[in-house]
Amino acid sequence: MSGALRLLCGVMLMAMAVTPAFAANCRVSVDSVDFGTYEPMSRSNLNGAGKIRADCRGGTATVVIRLAPGRSGVSTNRHMTSGSDLLYYNLFTNASRTVVWGDGSAATSLVSTFKGKGRRRFEFTVYGRVFASQDAVPGFYTDDIVVTVTF
Repeated sequence: MSGALRLLCGVMLMAMAVTPAFAANCRVSVDSVDFGTYEPMSRSNLNGAGKIRADCRGGTATVVIRLAPGRSGVSTNRHMTSGSDLLYYNLFTNASRTVVWGDGSAATSLVSTFKGKGRRRFEFTVYGRVFASQDAVPGFYTDDIVVTVTF
């Protein structure tokens, strides 16, 4: 066999901001996680990264970022889909990809930081990993993750 089957995969991050009264005013933007091409016969994990940005003005606030579980319904066991086919992956708070980013429940963590007075810009990296050696069929695999930023 000359080469491996190739799959393109990525995770779309969608921002949602929640602003309590008298809090800072923040604008949120996201860059989705792009894993590129996955090779099912590879014994190596496929890593990717995305960004979440918050540009906050006025007031003081603690900025808290939660990631929804996506189509799997479980943050500790996420999967992308291509039709009815699945490709397992997860999203992490750290570059070593050991802390699952979720909503703070069920063995997941969330990310928070304090915003003092004045204008502050924050940028958080979302670290992703598609797990190696999955017997996946060719296709374009995606998942939709809602990013909730509370400040």
